[in-house]
Amino acid sequence: MKAHTMLLAALLLAEAGGKPVDNPVKLQEPLRFGRDLVEVTSAGTLRRCYRVWGDWAAEQQAYLAEARENAKARGTPARRVKMGCIFLKDAQITFTNIPGADGKPLTGSYSTPPEFSDAMKQRGMREYCDFMFAFSRGELEVEWVTATLTNLHWVSDAPKNPAWSCQPKAVGDDFLKALAKFKDDGVCMWMLCAGRPTTLNGGAKQKIGAPPFGISYTQWPIFGGYSLVISAPDVGLMVHEFNHRYLDNLRTLENIQLTQFHGLANLGYEDKDLGYPHLMNTYRSIYLYIVRRDMWRRFTVTTPNHSALEPFSGKAYAWAEVQGDCWFKLPQLGDAELAKLTGLATFKMDAQPKKTYRLYTVGEAERAKILSPYTAQAGEQDTALNNLLALHTESAAVLKTATGHWLFVRPDLADVYVDMFKLAGRAGGPLPVYGYVLEGVRPLLVLRAPPELPVPANELGYVRPADRSEIK
Repeated sequence: MKAHTMLLAALLLAEAGGKPVDNPVKLQEPLRFGRDLVEVTSAGTLRRCYRVWGDWAAEQQAYLAEARENAKARGTPARRVKMGCIFLKDAQITFTNIPGADGKPLTGSYSTPPEFSDAMKQRGMREYCDFMFAFSRGELEVEWVTATLTNLHWVSDAPKNPAWSCQPKAVGDDFLKALAKFKDDGVCMWMLCAGRPTTLNGGAKQKIGAPPFGISYTQWPIFGGYSLVISAPDVGLMVHEFNHRYLDNLRTLENIQLTQFHGLANLGYEDKDLGYPHLMNTYRSIYLYIVRRDMWRRFTVTTPNHSALEPFSGKAYAWAEVQGDCWFKLPQLGDAELAKLTGLATFKMDAQPKKTYRLYTVGEAERAKILSPYTAQAGEQDTALNNLLALHTESAAVLKTATGHWLFVRPDLADVYVDMFKLAGRAGGPLPVYGYVLEGVRPLLVLRAPPELPVPANELGYVRPADRSEIK
């Protein structure tokens, strides 16, 4: 299984941007916020919310326990989703243009290895159920059905270099007949756990090249659901391939594209950060903070919701009233809307999709209207509290103007910033929220503090003032 682990790491690494990312900063004592802890860097910036630092299993168990509490307190059933897993027995693939050692077309045979099917049944399915339940905060409950399909036959006309393939669409009629008994079961996705093909009539060096898991996938519909090829029972790969269908299609499903899969690392979550394997920390953070509670409650990967979007009116919103569905109960703010809110006619966002910074600028003639530290220089490793937010190292950007102390905040830290007066022991209630920005499909929330609030030396200063005389 070592090759499996290495190749899976390579697949997930490609999503992270092609190179490993070390935790880029040193941490100091974390900030406690309710059940959460928040990473605090040596530069005084805030980073990840977490429960248990450096231990994937303990971290997930902590969220799983809370999800069970939430489900019990809710008093209504969780959203139930049915997944299907397919194992293969005596399936074949024939390469019509490649002769084998006997002169006949090269042929390979598929049967799901027993260790794969056992691991999927005994561990993989349970781990997937726990992951989805824990990080939907108890709103989504997954159940599985399984099927073993026999004697399927794939045909490939590849001219050379025979390669692994078992896309369901390629054997469509046989596939549908074999799964006919599940037609009315409401399975939203099928995962094909296949394994590596065995070459049947190849020469000594003639093999059907293949990793032990499936990199390819298809969104070909099966009875209203969809099919994926995962081939190996690894929960990281299962979540990864599922995200292709769900996160890549949020525009179709929910009427808003909040993220872009294969690029989620641009949200600032590092590979193996917090001790999570692969990119599981990124996935858990997307599920906790970007796919909001009400999105899980109406969740589907097959039927569009097309939820209504909130129009811009310039009003303030109470975070407690909108946080469960903030991308639909808050308006999206572009340059024009932010110009009205900030009083800066030349306001402009610089947020390139493949960059991990967000820069909020104004024209030279309006610089004097900005009452907080300002930079015109973009960068991805910034730690200063100013109008630049580097997603790997910071949690907020600030623009203080006559109309307010405007904060552009990562969604995972929104609760912390909303309650920053309470955390700091200052007079003042929760901060109002005015909307969100979605430049580069990387959502940030826009909060307003009073214009008279001083800009602290760093982000930590909002919740732990260095000058205790500031506390009233």
